[in-house]
Amino acid sequence: MKKKCIRIFCLCIFLLFCGTDIWAGRIEWMDYTKGIEKAKTVNKPILLNFYATWCGYCKKMDAETFSDRTVSTFIQDAFVPIQVNSDQQQRISAMYGVRGLPFFWFLTAKAERIAALPGYIPPETFINYLRYIQTDSYQKMDFNQFMTQKKTAPTKK
Repeated sequence: MKKKCIRIFCLCIFLLFCGTDIWAGRIEWMDYTKGIEKAKTVNKPILLNFYATWCGYCKKMDAETFSDRTVSTFIQDAFVPIQVNSDQQQRISAMYGVRGLPFFWFLTAKAERIAALPGYIPPETFINYLRYIQTDSYQKMDFNQFMTQKKTAPTKK
Protein backbone atom coordinates (compact mmCIF):
# COMPACT_ATOMS: atom_id res chain seq x y z
CA MET A 1 0.00 0.00 0.00
CA LYS A 2 2.85 2.37 0.86
CA LYS A 3 4.55 1.75 -2.54
CA LYS A 4 1.28 2.45 -4.35
CA CYS A 5 0.89 5.78 -2.48
CA ILE A 6 4.47 6.72 -3.36
CA ARG A 7 3.85 5.94 -7.05
CA ILE A 8 0.68 8.02 -7.08
CA PHE A 9 2.47 10.86 -5.32
CA CYS A 10 5.33 10.73 -7.86
CA LEU A 11 2.86 10.70 -10.74
CA CYS A 12 1.08 13.73 -9.31
CA ILE A 13 4.37 15.61 -8.94
CA PHE A 14 5.33 14.69 -12.51
CA LEU A 15 2.01 15.93 -13.89
CA LEU A 16 2.20 19.08 -11.81
CA PHE A 17 5.61 20.06 -13.18
CA CYS A 18 5.52 18.48 -16.62
CA GLY A 19 1.84 18.08 -17.37
CA THR A 20 1.44 21.47 -19.00
CA ASP A 21 4.35 20.64 -21.30
CA ILE A 22 2.62 17.45 -22.45
CA TRP A 23 -0.11 19.55 -24.08
CA ALA A 24 2.22 22.27 -25.33
CA GLY A 25 2.76 22.26 -29.05
CA ARG A 26 -0.64 20.87 -29.98
CA ILE A 27 -2.90 22.75 -32.33
CA GLU A 28 -6.49 23.18 -31.21
CA TRP A 29 -8.23 23.18 -34.59
CA MET A 30 -11.58 24.91 -34.69
CA ASP A 31 -14.76 24.44 -36.67
CA TYR A 32 -15.08 26.82 -39.67
CA THR A 33 -17.98 28.94 -38.42
CA LYS A 34 -16.75 29.19 -34.82
CA GLY A 35 -13.20 29.94 -35.98
CA ILE A 36 -14.28 32.76 -38.31
CA GLU A 37 -16.24 34.34 -35.44
CA LYS A 38 -13.37 33.92 -32.97
CA ALA A 39 -10.88 35.55 -35.36
CA LYS A 40 -13.04 38.67 -35.47
CA THR A 41 -13.17 38.91 -31.67
CA VAL A 42 -9.48 38.17 -30.97
CA ASN A 43 -8.25 40.05 -34.08
CA LYS A 44 -5.88 37.31 -35.28
CA PRO A 45 -5.33 36.05 -38.82
CA ILE A 46 -6.82 32.70 -39.78
CA LEU A 47 -5.09 29.56 -40.99
CA LEU A 48 -7.53 27.35 -42.91
CA ASN A 49 -6.36 23.75 -43.23
CA PHE A 50 -8.29 21.72 -45.82
CA TYR A 51 -7.78 17.98 -45.42
CA ALA A 52 -9.39 14.54 -45.78
CA THR A 53 -8.98 11.43 -43.66
CA TRP A 54 -7.78 9.39 -46.66
CA CYS A 55 -5.16 11.98 -47.74
CA GLY A 56 -1.60 10.70 -47.29
CA TYR A 57 0.04 14.12 -47.52
CA CYS A 58 -2.48 15.50 -44.99
CA LYS A 59 -1.33 12.79 -42.59
CA LYS A 60 2.28 13.71 -43.37
CA MET A 61 1.52 17.38 -42.55
CA ASP A 62 0.06 16.25 -39.20
CA ALA A 63 2.97 13.93 -38.43
CA GLU A 64 5.83 16.18 -39.52
CA THR A 65 4.80 19.83 -39.82
CA PHE A 66 1.93 20.35 -37.40
CA SER A 67 3.60 18.17 -34.75
CA ASP A 68 6.73 20.35 -34.90
CA ARG A 69 6.69 22.30 -31.61
CA THR A 70 7.85 25.59 -33.18
CA VAL A 71 5.21 25.43 -35.90
CA SER A 72 2.36 24.32 -33.67
CA THR A 73 3.11 26.85 -30.93
CA PHE A 74 3.40 29.65 -33.48
CA ILE A 75 0.08 28.69 -35.06
CA GLN A 76 -1.67 28.43 -31.70
CA ASP A 77 -0.30 31.78 -30.50
CA ALA A 78 -0.53 33.91 -33.66
CA PHE A 79 -3.44 32.46 -35.67
CA VAL A 80 -6.95 31.13 -35.33
CA PRO A 81 -6.45 27.59 -36.68
CA ILE A 82 -9.44 26.19 -38.56
CA GLN A 83 -9.61 22.69 -40.02
CA VAL A 84 -12.03 21.81 -42.81
CA ASN A 85 -12.72 18.22 -43.85
CA SER A 86 -13.08 18.58 -47.62
CA ASP A 87 -15.22 15.46 -47.94
CA GLN A 88 -17.70 16.53 -45.29
CA GLN A 89 -17.68 20.25 -46.02
CA GLN A 90 -17.62 20.32 -49.81
CA ARG A 91 -19.40 23.68 -50.06
CA ILE A 92 -16.66 25.42 -48.04
CA SER A 93 -13.93 23.66 -50.04
CA ALA A 94 -15.54 24.77 -53.32
CA MET A 95 -15.88 28.32 -51.99
CA TYR A 96 -12.07 28.43 -51.56
CA GLY A 97 -11.29 26.65 -54.84
CA VAL A 98 -9.71 23.62 -53.20
CA ARG A 99 -8.68 21.15 -55.92
CA GLY A 100 -6.10 19.03 -54.12
CA LEU A 101 -5.11 18.21 -50.58
CA PRO A 102 -3.72 19.34 -48.31
CA PHE A 103 -4.59 22.95 -49.11
CA PHE A 104 -4.13 26.03 -46.94
CA TRP A 105 -5.60 29.50 -46.97
CA PHE A 106 -4.44 32.43 -44.89
CA LEU A 107 -7.16 34.96 -44.09
CA THR A 108 -7.25 38.25 -42.23
CA ALA A 109 -9.12 38.47 -38.92
CA LYS A 110 -12.08 39.74 -40.98
CA ALA A 111 -11.93 36.56 -43.13
CA GLU A 112 -10.52 38.37 -46.18
CA ARG A 113 -8.26 36.20 -48.34
CA ILE A 114 -4.52 36.76 -48.14
CA ALA A 115 -2.83 33.77 -49.80
CA ALA A 116 -3.26 30.10 -50.62
CA LEU A 117 -0.72 27.28 -50.35
CA PRO A 118 -1.29 23.86 -51.91
CA GLY A 119 0.34 20.58 -50.96
CA TYR A 120 2.65 19.23 -48.30
CA ILE A 121 4.99 21.84 -46.79
CA PRO A 122 7.85 20.82 -44.47
CA PRO A 123 8.05 22.54 -41.06
CA GLU A 124 11.14 24.66 -41.84
CA THR A 125 9.32 26.17 -44.85
CA PHE A 126 5.87 26.41 -43.26
CA ILE A 127 7.18 28.44 -40.30
CA ASN A 128 8.50 31.04 -42.75
CA TYR A 129 5.08 31.34 -44.40
CA LEU A 130 3.51 31.74 -40.96
CA ARG A 131 5.95 34.56 -40.09
CA TYR A 132 5.41 36.20 -43.47
CA ILE A 133 1.66 36.39 -42.84
CA GLN A 134 1.80 37.15 -39.10
CA THR A 135 4.15 40.12 -39.56
CA ASP A 136 1.93 41.56 -42.36
CA SER A 137 4.95 41.37 -44.67
CA TYR A 138 2.62 40.16 -47.44
CA GLN A 139 1.33 43.77 -47.65
CA LYS A 140 4.81 45.11 -48.49
CA MET A 141 6.61 42.39 -50.43
CA ASP A 142 6.29 38.96 -52.00
CA PHE A 143 7.44 35.85 -50.17
CA ASN A 144 10.77 35.61 -52.03
CA GLN A 145 11.66 39.19 -51.03
CA PHE A 146 10.70 38.36 -47.45
CA MET A 147 13.04 35.37 -47.45
CA THR A 148 15.88 37.40 -49.01
CA GLN A 149 15.41 40.15 -46.43
CA LYS A 150 15.33 37.57 -43.64
CA LYS A 151 18.66 36.08 -44.79
CA THR A 152 20.39 39.46 -45.06
CA ALA A 153 19.03 40.94 -41.81
CA PRO A 154 21.73 41.52 -39.19
CA THR A 155 21.66 39.16 -36.26
CA LYS A 156 21.19 40.53 -32.76
CA LYS A 157 23.86 39.75 -30.19
